[in-house]
Amino acid sequence: MFLDADDRLVPEGLELLAKPMRADRSIGLGYGKLAIIDGDGEGSGKPGQWPEPFDVTRHYQKQNQIPSCCLMRRELFFRAGGYRQHTCPAEDAELWARIGLVGGSPSLLTNKVVYEYRAHGNSLSAHVRGGGTPEPDWLGWIPAVNGGHMPFASIIPGTDKSHPVLDYDIPAISIITPVGDSHVDLLVDCIESVLGQVDPRWEHIVVDDTEDGRLSEHGGIPYRERYPHIKWVRSPRVHNVSAARNAGAKIARARWLCFLDADDYLLRDYISIMAESCLQCSSEGKLFYSDWIERPEGKAHQAEIWNLRRLMNRALFAVTFVHPKAAWELVEGFDEELSLWEDWDYTIKLALAGYTGVRIKKPLFAYRYDTGVRREESLENSDWLHKEITKKYEAVIPKKRRG
Repeated sequence: MFLDADDRLVPEGLELLAKPMRADRSIGLGYGKLAIIDGDGEGSGKPGQWPEPFDVTRHYQKQNQIPSCCLMRRELFFRAGGYRQHTCPAEDAELWARIGLVGGSPSLLTNKVVYEYRAHGNSLSAHVRGGGTPEPDWLGWIPAVNGGHMPFASIIPGTDKSHPVLDYDIPAISIITPVGDSHVDLLVDCIESVLGQVDPRWEHIVVDDTEDGRLSEHGGIPYRERYPHIKWVRSPRVHNVSAARNAGAKIARARWLCFLDADDYLLRDYISIMAESCLQCSSEGKLFYSDWIERPEGKAHQAEIWNLRRLMNRALFAVTFVHPKAAWELVEGFDEELSLWEDWDYTIKLALAGYTGVRIKKPLFAYRYDTGVRREESLENSDWLHKEITKKYEAVIPKKRRG
């Protein structure tokens, strides 16, 4: 049970919920009525009309059915993945939705008051109700609610259900994320964006490039426990993003690779669109890249159309593109002796090996412009870097296009 610091549990509140849940193991989450109190803790003590008996259809239409103070089974909380910060201040309603997808049936267990809710203008929920803070799209990153696969245990009625098993299914795309010390806390948004994909044909490999090598233990609930589907790899050369990416690609099981930096994140149809583009392509001589959203401004940025001559002079798109693992193997991965602009160099190697790029004219990921320490260092040394990289390929003759 989670009780906010400005609310109060009534003396018999816990027993009103625990007793029926002990008697009926099919109830995964139980709640009762609440009474409103003011800033001084005064109120009538009488229950209001809300919350009402749980209506699953209404909840998945973004009408929250459950108060923040309720009783849930511990195993369901962890199986669902706990709270997600990016949905605050609707993080409780979003969690209730995911608990329903892992088989937790909510129930109004009593019409008596279980806790007293303090109504005052300083709460996050009050700011949302007053229009000061926009309500987050708390169903926006749940695949099953947005056209994705429905978990087998879901309580949503009348749906075709599936049971994707990330540990066993062969993925279409392996997503590889290197993480340095400056991006440890940003990783959660990156991971959640992969989990939020409407298409489940992916695997996520996170490469620990931090100084202490304990990335998977980070957080109140360690990353390893919160996200058991992730494959964790230690970078063989610490503080070397090229080595980290290569280490992840080496163990990737999918036919196609995508390198996603820890401070960026995917939009929810990235895998769906990219996987279909790959499957519909008759040749494995292609790489697919897309437009992106600039953060924090929120503007859409258009990638440049593929052109080998222009590519030899500058990067045309970000490193978050999809290409065959066979291509990574052919060009021997990223150059681990380059500490900056290694992604542009990698794209040049692919192009000279005969691979061509196809632009997807839609933003499919978000690129943060305010968190890149290496990006700023690259800009400061851009003249020198440009000369060093272009000099490497002056005498190289491009191979014939692969298709």
